Amino acid sequence: QKFGRDQTPLARVNWSISPDELQRYRQAVLMFCGLLNQYGLAKSRFTGDSVNADWSNLGFGDAAHQMGTTRMAHTASGGVVDSNCKVFGLDNMYVAGASVFPTTDYVNPTLNLTALAARLASFVLATRATTTGATYRFGAGRDANTALGTGWSKPEDAGVWSDGDSATLSLVRNGAKALSFVGTGFGVAQVEVEINGVSAFTGAAADLAGKSIPLGQQDKVTLALHFTDLKSPKENGTGTDARKLGLFLQSLVLQ
Repeated sequence: QKFGRDQTPLARVNWSISPDELQRYRQAVLMFCGLLNQYGLAKSRFTGDSVNADWSNLGFGDAAHQMGTTRMAHTASGGVVDSNCKVFGLDNMYVAGASVFPTTDYVNPTLNLTALAARLASFVLATRATTTGATYRFGAGRDANTALGTGWSKPEDAGVWSDGDSATLSLVRNGAKALSFVGTGFGVAQVEVEINGVSAFTGAAADLAGKSIPLGQQDKVTLALHFTDLKSPKENGTGTDARKLGLFLQSLVLQ
């Protein structure tokens, strides 16, 4: 193990360019040159070794955007952070920056990394519990899943999807006065939220996230979500999933 002058341990970094990255680099250059030719802005062609499909022998400069090392993934086996930039296995540690990119492209990652950082800031503000209540965080292996009733799919790493026309939950109020949802609505799905049998919200499922909904005085809270205008990813052409998705629920914050 090596140490610096102040005896701080020094990391050993084994960095290399993967074949996939070289291929994406070549594809980006081909696309850029093709656009120049298409619009008559310039005549471009490959020369020397760049004519070959294999670019592994090309020399690259020492100026680069370092990306990766805390890769975003769906599961802990595939990366370091989830789709909300939260480190797997930890409830209060997040990573913002180009290190979360699952793959890299050719140039200029700054816009993407700042967009991810802004999105992360909004997510953290929405999930932060600031009062006497509690936060129910849902997902594979989480204790809060016991609050889920009917109408939910198998919990995924970052949350759980509703599946069908209705879904229910049971919570303990813990003295909280309001409740807010953290999650994502699917497509144009509409939802009505009932709290202990009383309608508390009606509108697009996508608009439910971040809404503060007053709670009653009962210690036990029963939530019923009634969905309409549901479609599956298979029906709207975005995937092969045949489930009727309404809301991807990540957490409930009692305030």
